[in-house]
Amino acid sequence: MQPFVGYKFGGKLRPGGDDPTLPLANIQNSRVQGASATVTGVEKTRWMWGAEFMWSSQRTKAILSDGSTPGDTNLRIEQFLFHGLVGRANEEARRKPLPFALFGAGLTRLRGFTAFNNRYAFSFGGGIRYFFTRRFGLRLQGRFSPIHLYDSAETYTVVYEPGTPSGTTRHVPRYCNQGEFTVGWIFRLF
Repeated sequence: MQPFVGYKFGGKLRPGGDDPTLPLANIQNSRVQGASATVTGVEKTRWMWGAEFMWSSQRTKAILSDGSTPGDTNLRIEQFLFHGLVGRANEEARRKPLPFALFGAGLTRLRGFTAFNNRYAFSFGGGIRYFFTRRFGLRLQGRFSPIHLYDSAETYTVVYEPGTPSGTTRHVPRYCNQGEFTVGWIFRLF
């Protein structure tokens, strides 16, 4: 179990949905908190692998880039993600930094003045685990999480794609890209 706090930054979205004529809203940088539950295994090579469920919550505001002020700009972003983890493990030598990497996907819930509700998201990052005792430690982590908002149809001139005629319409995914840095306590149950 790992409760954590940190700082989340970045992200732009169109509050009214996928209409390209609407102004963009910049998501303000703010505090994030959450928790994760991890199950890991250790192989003979001293590499750790595992799976994790993570929940994080960010309360923030979004400011329209055209300078207009819509009444309430409060926004709450919650993420429910499943991660795979891999990293160093050294149970005998405590008080050593143990690097790890994580990657995964899940659901993001956007609540507030936006037209978006539930969207899927990707997540990848890494960090350092540091154990003071066998059951208690610290986890420093950085993570990048693009949130899929919508697909826009774009027509373009094909330059380097044999067999595709010019004027082809493609669906281009649009994302709200956010990053975060967190610190949390590790409580091992087993």
